[in-house]
Amino acid sequence: MLLSVRYNYWNMVERALAAGIISDEQETKLYATDIVYNAVRKSDGARVWVAVEASNILKEGSVEKARVAADALGAAFGEDAEAIVAGYSIHPRDRERAARLGVHAFIAPIPRPPSDSE
Repeated sequence: MLLSVRYNYWNMVERALAAGIISDEQETKLYATDIVYNAVRKSDGARVWVAVEASNILKEGSVEKARVAADALGAAFGEDAEAIVAGYSIHPRDRERAARLGVHAFIAPIPRPPSDSE
């Protein structure tokens, strides 16, 4: 099943590129995106594509890459798409940029090793 899903995904991306719906740059970003998945939005039942860029320290490049990938997914599949960056740290300037570009930023607390008393 996974092979079939992956084949259909890339087949649709290649068709979108051949039809001029997405650019070479967008296709390249999709190949390099850390996580791509398709979900169903609870509020209205619509399918939505999600592009996730994950890194320990999130920077401008991660934000841009997630936005480009989400835009390409939306164009290629004709469905809504969301961009997400996830990591442990993001500079306030890059968090503001993410907000301006409509990229969701998820920042996890830095894991700490257990102490001897635990």
